[in-house]
Amino acid sequence: MNDIKFKNHEVLEGKYTYIGDFIGGYALVTSKDKKVGLINMKGEEEVPPIYDEYTFTMDGFFIFSKGEEIVSIKTNHKKKEKKDLPKIETKRLPDGKITYYNDNKRLFDLSFDRAYAIPEGENAGIIIRNNSCGFIRRNGVTILYSPNKFYALEDFDKDYSVTQFRDTSKNPYLYTHGLIDLDGNEIIPCIYKRVSYVDTDLIRAVDFNGNIYFYNTNGEIVLSFFTGLSTITMEIESLNITREYKASNNEELFSKIRTDLTSLKEAISQSISEVIKMENKSKREKGKQKQHT
Repeated sequence: MNDIKFKNHEVLEGKYTYIGDFIGGYALVTSKDKKVGLINMKGEEEVPPIYDEYTFTMDGFFIFSKGEEIVSIKTNHKKKEKKDLPKIETKRLPDGKITYYNDNKRLFDLSFDRAYAIPEGENAGIIIRNNSCGFIRRNGVTILYSPNKFYALEDFDKDYSVTQFRDTSKNPYLYTHGLIDLDGNEIIPCIYKRVSYVDTDLIRAVDFNGNIYFYNTNGEIVLSFFTGLSTITMEIESLNITREYKASNNEELFSKIRTDLTSLKEAISQSISEVIKMENKSKREKGKQKQHT
């Protein structure tokens, strides 16, 4: 995380149990006693988390209720309007490669191992060539990334794409996520467990400890929320064992957690060995019974 940038950074540490995506300048929060409220993009409470229920309406209102008390707040959220851009289809060529067509007319000389249609209203489609993923824009500009950079890209939305990476040498089932823009710039480094957004005012990234970081489209963190929930995962052969601890950033406590998990690893490894021994013993006994019969 050496390249992470901060701008007027506000930290909300342990204040809430949940912060959602920003919608029209506001994000839903949940307090420790399971009440809901609303914060703005500075981390300030616009609606204190004292309400039991909430609704978000199609015309951009958050409505909160507690008994007979009702509070509403108008957001700046606008439904995504479809740009006047038609869908561009793909077509397989005689050599097995795939390219882009519009009204049975080939658009580009380029072809790919795999390619996905450019959706209506969007500016780019996802492509794969020689195990490298990337995207092609409507004008034919193509950007491909090395497999060592990204494993896959998700469809573009609001001219941004969520990136994926996995290190098969360490854990082929563990994916990290980030964000790129339509020019191929990396807005959010591909190090997070999840990246999501409704509006692109602030983009939500969640790390593997449950901490939440909100980025602007310049790639700067403007708001972060530290849950104090630390997750340590230890791999035992094909088993992934995860324990979660409510903890502050306390190295002494983390040391105890690591010791605990090491003991757990040894105990499970020993149990697996015992099960294998019992299975082998059972097979030998069955083999002897067959010989006697």
